[in-house]
Amino acid sequence: MREKRKKNHGPSGGGRRVDQVDNQALDRLLGRGYSHKQAIEMIGSAVVEEIWTIMHDHKPFDRARFATLLEQLG
Repeated sequence: MREKRKKNHGPSGGGRRVDQVDNQALDRLLGRGYSHKQAIEMIGSAVVEEIWTIMHDHKPFDRARFATLLEQLG
């Protein structure tokens, strides 16, 4: 049985709101019948897209933009 990992949000502690958005997306995707693995992979694709925007377009992380990406899944 796996142990739950403690969430480490680094020095800023700013990850709490993102976690809430991620959890809402996970719950929504699971509710639509996707497996846990599929849902995590879908959320991962949104994370990659946000990181690409940050790195390629030199834009700061935008919580609203990321939330929109998650809403478009499934």
